[in-house]
Amino acid sequence: ELLQHLPDGSRDMSPEIFNFHNTLDPSTAVLGLSWNPIEDTCLFHIHSYSCAITKRTILSEVARLFDPLGLLCPITFYGKWMIQELWHLGLSWDDSPPQNIIDRWNQFRGELPLLSAFSAPRSMRVDSAVDIQLHAFADASEKGYAAMIYIRSVRNSKVESNLLLAKSKVAPVRKITLPRLELLALVLAARLVDNARRILLGHCSITKYTVWSDSLVALQWVKSSPRKWKTFVANRISTIQEKLDPDQFHYVPSALNPSDIASRGALPRQFLENVEWCSGPSWLSEPEDTWPKYSFGSKFEHSTPLNDESKTSSFTTQLDIQKSSWMLRFS
Repeated sequence: ELLQHLPDGSRDMSPEIFNFHNTLDPSTAVLGLSWNPIEDTCLFHIHSYSCAITKRTILSEVARLFDPLGLLCPITFYGKWMIQELWHLGLSWDDSPPQNIIDRWNQFRGELPLLSAFSAPRSMRVDSAVDIQLHAFADASEKGYAAMIYIRSVRNSKVESNLLLAKSKVAPVRKITLPRLELLALVLAARLVDNARRILLGHCSITKYTVWSDSLVALQWVKSSPRKWKTFVANRISTIQEKLDPDQFHYVPSALNPSDIASRGALPRQFLENVEWCSGPSWLSEPEDTWPKYSFGSKFEHSTPLNDESKTSSFTTQLDIQKSSWMLRFS
């Protein structure tokens, strides 16, 4: 309407450019992403290219997966994990990888066009919501770790949950234990929640936030004092506790943790079969008294992973013993 009232010479574009209903493909590019303004959804149009399979070409094609919000987190993680495998093999840029990696890459690349069927809602619809919550899920595997945030809102007595953002990282080259990877996932979740709260501060009021993990050991670390543990664990605990309240970290069974697929990676076909990725687990839309509950007890305080990370202190003292007469009698 604004453009209609401007003289033709003052308009840089025609108002018809915004008439999306008259086009066969209404999607348009916005900040590097494809957006369908009619359905208000984010789309992905990814094409595969036939070329020689080398370390250079694999890295180039994985870098084309532009996904700043992490909506395709399991897909991008799968690509990053394959690149890390090539690094472990010590290949040069134009060397051909082993046949097993070539076969997996061909399958991955061949399924990428299937992602054109995937769409994610852009709007979180929180303008008239009476209760807005952030729920972060963290998980880790031997391949890496991931965290994701769902925004849960109640509007007109209807509960909605949508994926806000997700992020994943491959495991460090130097092997570390799975509980430490789970702790790194919680650090990532804490940072995502902290950033999301600051970004949404001027747009809506967050009434509650919760961080969920299926690692009892990592949760036990977060809820304890950093001074009890070795440097690696202590530093991560301090980072988490500086950003979030440890009482907001809760346990969720592995079968109910939606971030599992993000920490392991998935092929596009497998990813599209995950119906809960964009909307979150079904229990998140249920009343809070039906959510997973777990009470931390003392039986986990002496588990092996916890004991391995406990800080030990040793002291040496020097005593000056003065010889008395009765000691000299028996010397």
